[in-house]
Amino acid sequence: MSLDPIVKHRRDFRRKIVLPIALSALGMIFLLFVLPLILVATDTISKGQIATVSSVLLVICILVPLVLVFLVLDVLFIMLAYGSAKIPAKIYGPLQSVRRLVQRTSSITIRAADKINQPMLAVNVRLARWEYFIGHLLGLSKKPPEERPPTSPPQAGQP
Repeated sequence: MSLDPIVKHRRDFRRKIVLPIALSALGMIFLLFVLPLILVATDTISKGQIATVSSVLLVICILVPLVLVFLVLDVLFIMLAYGSAKIPAKIYGPLQSVRRLVQRTSSITIRAADKINQPMLAVNVRLARWEYFIGHLLGLSKKPPEERPPTSPPQAGQP
């Protein structure tokens, strides 16, 4: 009897990948948390011994992987610093072509804006002239105020 390949794959995945990870995680939880509590509760070991074991586990489980991670990052940064001298030579050509494209686009935009803006300015000027002409013809426009210095009320002691 042949099993469906998907069912077989799922069963193998659970048995070969999920189960070992779950068992090792449970074992770590038991060794790091449950076993020390049981040993202290039964007076098999003292709190000082737990502190010593935790210090050793701190070095093994936290500091050593941290040093390895930072070593990898240091090597990566050294490689980036070495390779960064070669990067500008490789991106100069594409960077120059992008700059030229942007320059062409901006000049086209400026010309198009001028072509669109000129008729609008001409209409605005004509309308302003008509407004001035009709306003003065019909007497609707207000006369500009005369430029006189403001009068202030007389202060005490002044005539």
